[in-house]
Amino acid sequence: MHRPVLLALLVLGLVAAHAVTARAEDAVAAPAGRALTLAEALRAAEDASRAVDGAVASAARARMDGDTAKASRLPQVSGSVGYQQQLLSEFDGIDFGGGSLPFGQASTWRIGVSVTQGIWDGGRVKAALALADASAKLGGLAVGTARTQVVMSAALAYFDVALAEQQVAIATAALAQADATLADAQLAFAQDSIAEFDVLRAEVARDNQRETVRQFRLQLDVALVALRHAIGASLDEPLTLATVLDDDAPDAVLVDVRAAADDEPRLSQPDER
Repeated sequence: MHRPVLLALLVLGLVAAHAVTARAEDAVAAPAGRALTLAEALRAAEDASRAVDGAVASAARARMDGDTAKASRLPQVSGSVGYQQQLLSEFDGIDFGGGSLPFGQASTWRIGVSVTQGIWDGGRVKAALALADASAKLGGLAVGTARTQVVMSAALAYFDVALAEQQVAIATAALAQADATLADAQLAFAQDSIAEFDVLRAEVARDNQRETVRQFRLQLDVALVALRHAIGASLDEPLTLATVLDDDAPDAVLVDVRAAADDEPRLSQPDER
């Protein structure tokens, strides 16, 4: 007498399992966005980093201070040009015998040139050059440190997303397997092959796996937000990772990270010429 009811429950369970699996597959198949390799992510993170921009600006300022210190050792040349037009003079109307005097002229041009060369300054210029040299070296180290931190943060954010995607895929596959196990248990229960407790246990396992999938999807969303923030992308821009996690990934990651960390501008250092 209970067999029709059990068959109806079995059909409803199969339909529900199919719907859950379809929803899980749709959630995993995110809309395809910009294909982003690890190297591209590292370059974009460096370009979007204000810390790197600030370190580069500080290093450039230190280099200019060195140029200024070097310039103080060179001869200082200055010049001036002036013009004066006399409207009225106390010498007007006086005849000096047709001669041209150096004063009392209606128009006067003045040109001056001065050259100054420091001979001894008590070591002030040398100390300024040493300070500028140390500041330039420190600025170069600050640039390298800032770029390394940005590269490592971007690489971690990138592979956090890759790991989260794999976790979602594995959890979704486990959910599909749990749905299939529940359907088999319901079918076996309908055929009086197992107890109702086994069906309940399969249903609880399926519900627990659903919660695991939700948690991994939340972690994926958080990782994507962190990656978008690191590379300066908008928070709603879809991204697709082009560098995957596999057995050969560690070597490729090291190559990309080292290339990004070493590819920094060489800042010229002031010398003491």
